[in-house]
Amino acid sequence: MRIHRLPAYVSEPLFLFRDDKPLKAHPAYRAAKAGDARSAVDLVEGLAGPLITQTAKQFGPNAIYVAPHAQEATGDNAIPQVLVEAIADLAGGQADRDIVQTSRVFHTGADPMERLNNRAEFDGDVRPGDRYVLVDDVATMGGTLAELSHYIQAMGGLVAGVAVLVNAARAGRLIQNSLRNSKGGMAMQSEKTSESNPPPSPPRKPATSSDSARLTKSEIEALRQSKKRIGAYAHEALREWVEELREKG
Repeated sequence: MRIHRLPAYVSEPLFLFRDDKPLKAHPAYRAAKAGDARSAVDLVEGLAGPLITQTAKQFGPNAIYVAPHAQEATGDNAIPQVLVEAIADLAGGQADRDIVQTSRVFHTGADPMERLNNRAEFDGDVRPGDRYVLVDDVATMGGTLAELSHYIQAMGGLVAGVAVLVNAARAGRLIQNSLRNSKGGMAMQSEKTSESNPPPSPPRKPATSSDSARLTKSEIEALRQSKKRIGAYAHEALREWVEELREKG
């Protein structure tokens, strides 16, 4: 299996904070992290305006904004998808509501070795040749985003950028490699940048592990429905606030 690196030009994401203290201090954080869409909307409106405006301006309407929607220890984290909906609405782009993380990878609070040994896997439709902007609430090492980047490129999509509320990565740079090698094992991290990003190979489902942490088909479908539900709610709930951002320019 070919390794698709996180492109060098997106290894430094757009972000607001260098640690998660402002995020955790918000009164809606716990409920939003547990999957409550209304709380996630409150948090995003309270904290994320500058990031949403910057990301929408930089990548514009010709992009699909996608979050690694996942089953976390406390629930289906609603914050990334609400961010996606706000950015896509402001930019006039598209919000992905189909791609979900198919493995139980509870990275919140995990140490680096646990993150490396428990990689994220994904499932969902990718449009070959289209530009994708990856969006998340917190990036610590960037492993989940590297795996999402790998998945999108392996399926024929192009990764145009990354935006996160909190960039807690060392020196602010995300790891570039998917955390797997050509035999499906772990790949060494690399902080070296390449001068060119090879074009994506023909669309093909990336190989997945037989890890017992993989969700069942019914769990994957439930997670996808959760993403659609959160996305639809946020799209409506954020309408007036996004219009205010648009008017401010």
